[in-house]
Amino acid sequence: GKHAIEATRLTVICAQEGDRQVIRVADNGRSELSDAEALSSAETNRERETNEELNFQIQHSGMGTQLAKNLAKQLGGTFRRYPNKPRGIVCELTWPAKRRWFW
Repeated sequence: GKHAIEATRLTVICAQEGDRQVIRVADNGRSELSDAEALSSAETNRERETNEELNFQIQHSGMGTQLAKNLAKQLGGTFRRYPNKPRGIVCELTWPAKRRWFW
């Protein structure tokens, strides 16, 4: 996407993980998330990861993200973006493996 700067690899995984279907797309590009790495060293790793994901969600919420969130809602699932360690971005769409076919 437009945020994958200098990406040389794209990994796409479509699988069932437990009771969830998952589509996960990861790149190895450079992103603005590297600035978030400068968070206070007093924070725990989990707090830093949560803050990085939140900052990223706020900065990168375009039309594609909105479409993915709408699809997730229709499927009864979730869409999220988070940093790919050590570099890049992961976009992940998950939904229940067993769908109810009534509305």
